[in-house]
Amino acid sequence: MASKKGLFDLIFGLSYAAIAIPLAICGALSVAALNQFALGYVLFAVAGVWALGHWCISDIVREKRRLRRYNKPESEEYRKAQGEYWTWLGGGLVIVAGLTAASFLWTHKTKMGFERDQVAEHLEVKFKTPDPYDVLNSKFSVANRSSFDISDRHQIVCMINLVVNGAGWPLLSNMFSVQIDPGWVLGSPHPFEVTHTDFPIKAHGDTETDSCLSVVSGQPVVCADIVVDFAYYLNDQPNVQDHREREVFTRSSNWIGQPLASKKDFCYDFLSAEGKSTRDKQVRAGAADFSLKDFWGPKQ
Repeated sequence: MASKKGLFDLIFGLSYAAIAIPLAICGALSVAALNQFALGYVLFAVAGVWALGHWCISDIVREKRRLRRYNKPESEEYRKAQGEYWTWLGGGLVIVAGLTAASFLWTHKTKMGFERDQVAEHLEVKFKTPDPYDVLNSKFSVANRSSFDISDRHQIVCMINLVVNGAGWPLLSNMFSVQIDPGWVLGSPHPFEVTHTDFPIKAHGDTETDSCLSVVSGQPVVCADIVVDFAYYLNDQPNVQDHREREVFTRSSNWIGQPLASKKDFCYDFLSAEGKSTRDKQVRAGAADFSLKDFWGPKQ
């Protein structure tokens, strides 16, 4: 049976470059190319442990350890040799441990980025065909079709560019309808804090359905131009994310998605002459600027 020292040498005595570097490269490929984060952690850990063990029996550390034996323990030469030995041994261990920790940190950040990208790519906002005479109660659904849960901290804000009523008047302009339990409130643009809800939105198709224009009732609508902004936090991630969809309703086309960056005032042609005059004054005064500024705070 091999001695303890012999077994240690047998396990860690092979070349560092021949073992640790291939394992680290495999770990990086697992993370970056295959999105196998658990495997990446394991391979980086094995590479780190191997490098630590190999450094302990490396030629330079063994030489420093050997030099101590040529001096008496109480001598100055011994203390100097002892200091050099621990400096080389400890310094190498710290460097290897630091590189392993950096690999773990990189894997963690890459994993968080992958989760954010996957959720953003697989979020769906869909409007249901409304009753043409009850557009303000139009329902829309936010569906999480990714493989990762959205935490119980999420909120919907509808940014209302313009809503035109049956008389051709700008019923709502440059207003925000904010989801606040148990309903919705109208407000002006200002920074919001994403509130906690009673439920997360689970992976693989869990859905939240609501109606942000229902805060205004009793008005027939011929055109509506809004952006649904869904702000959310993922589990164990510190920064808010958001997903935006711009939708325009007309009596002839129902809800149709439009580009977020479009400067077109889609509901302008549905205004009466007096309504257009009012709208023109709002635009000139800057009161109708449809700002898509980021009011949820910084993102990762």
